[in-house]
Amino acid sequence: MFSSRFRLFLLVVLLLPTGACLAEEGLRLARTVELALQNDNAWAAARQRFLATQEAYPIARSSLLPSVVASGAYGRTNRDVTQVGGASADATYTQDSARLQVRQPLVNLERVYQVRIAQREVTLGEFELQLAHQDLIRRTVSAYFNLLLSQEQVALSDSQIDAIGVQKHQAEKLREGGVATLTDVHEAQARLDRAKADRIAAGNALEISRRELNKIVGQPVETVVELAEDAPLLPPDPNDLNVWVSEAIDNAIEVRARDVLTERASLNLERTRSQHLPTLDAVAGYTRSSNTDEGFTKDERAQIGVELNVPLYLGGRISAQSREAVALRDQATEELLLARRQAELEAGTAFSELTNALARISALEQAVRSGEVALVAAERSFSVAYRTFVDVLNAEQLLFASRFDLLRARFDYVQALVRLSAAVGALDDHVVERIDLWLQKD
Repeated sequence: MFSSRFRLFLLVVLLLPTGACLAEEGLRLARTVELALQNDNAWAAARQRFLATQEAYPIARSSLLPSVVASGAYGRTNRDVTQVGGASADATYTQDSARLQVRQPLVNLERVYQVRIAQREVTLGEFELQLAHQDLIRRTVSAYFNLLLSQEQVALSDSQIDAIGVQKHQAEKLREGGVATLTDVHEAQARLDRAKADRIAAGNALEISRRELNKIVGQPVETVVELAEDAPLLPPDPNDLNVWVSEAIDNAIEVRARDVLTERASLNLERTRSQHLPTLDAVAGYTRSSNTDEGFTKDERAQIGVELNVPLYLGGRISAQSREAVALRDQATEELLLARRQAELEAGTAFSELTNALARISALEQAVRSGEVALVAAERSFSVAYRTFVDVLNAEQLLFASRFDLLRARFDYVQALVRLSAAVGALDDHVVERIDLWLQKD
């Protein structure tokens, strides 16, 4: 059911060290995910849970294998015997015994079903680990780009403060020359004060984003590598919603896990019903006793045979458990259908977000270019008294807002790509490596 590549991945991640690493600056996404695999507590817990579920099969299989039990006893006996006719006798002696029994189930359908159920438990454990791996990548990418967005917001805020400061200085100079008014100076000061307030908020958001990423990678992170301006942000391939929806319905990990859960529920129903059937065991035993109550100083017995158990009446327990198992099977079936619909919804939503992000990026790139032209035009018009100083500040504010919105749209594209890959069960290291190539070169 699972590819050799994923099984190799399981082996690698289970052998990953969990110790903390030294802090790095300018962290790339691939390295960030690698650190998260080593240090994230949720991922570490998922790995241990996976190891635990792998023992379900050998535990269940053991019930079909021979069992050997050894037991012994030692004690002291005081006997007071009155015989017919009134004669009596006292005896005090020690007793010891040893017993060895071997039991091999021959016919036990309930235990056979328990083994098959355990096989599904092992498969579910593998699916849960895949889901945990996808969740780790999603959380890491989200935290990485939240930090990157905060970095860019701080940089844009600093640039805006510098630009408004220059405009304020220019307004003061122009007022001295009689071109600008005191109102223009006050307007520039108000814009500058607001920009400084926004810079404080951006700095706080940056610190929160750092802490969120630190929690995942287990070490201090100062900065992350920026997304390259020429990153090839392309439409989904294939660019067909129906293909992605169909892929999600068939291959989403949640759907595949629910399919196994439905199989397990059906097997559990058969296991419950099989409790009505007889069981047959082969039994062999050896017993050695000394100073028995029968008067033997030594007694050795060897036995071999078969043991048949036929359930006749257990108070209605099996019938009640069967009705319960039927309800649980039907519940699992409905949850499988719900998982398929949810996968369809998530794939459709992620596809729409991805395509809309691309359209928004294209529109905002044009808005930035237009904003740059508008700012230059406003500055020139102000210099010849066709536009006011407030018009220049408004054009500058609009340009910075467009630049920030463009950054957010580019990051939204990356997040949508991750969600779409997760929706079809394809969010793995290949996706991380692809995004890492979009970052600026070292």
